[in-house]
Amino acid sequence: MSILKASKILPVAVADLTPAATAVMKHFADLDYEVNGEQISQKCWGIGIHKGGTFKAIVGLKTALRIRIETIGTSTHLDAGIGLLESQGISTAVSMLAFWPVLVTQTWGLVRQSKLDEEAIAVAEETLLSIAPAASFCHGCGAMLAGGARFCSECGVLL
Repeated sequence: MSILKASKILPVAVADLTPAATAVMKHFADLDYEVNGEQISQKCWGIGIHKGGTFKAIVGLKTALRIRIETIGTSTHLDAGIGLLESQGISTAVSMLAFWPVLVTQTWGLVRQSKLDEEAIAVAEETLLSIAPAASFCHGCGAMLAGGARFCSECGVLL
């Protein structure tokens, strides 16, 4: 995990990530955040959340947190990290040249203090687990089992 990013990998894959993305967007919209989201591909959603303010408008700081929900193979990757360069490129670039250490540190401090990254991942995880097809797990080690497996691929126990 990098200093500016929180992530989690869930051992589930769903055909449609829209319910998870919608749940995250609704959760933060209900908390008075400005939310935007887009389906990047059939297996990936990108979501941005921020709160307004004069300082942020002046320096071009449009997004406090970027969330990515992506299905890769048989798992779903949840990533949340700060995003500064959104739409006001020139003002952001000028501000970043002079103030980037302060902006990044303060923005990440606010995100971490309010635990927005963990909250976003938790909302997405809860929704994904509620809509994912039932999976079977090894009674010996808890590893997720492949369909029709007779032995656990992790610990070798007979199922």
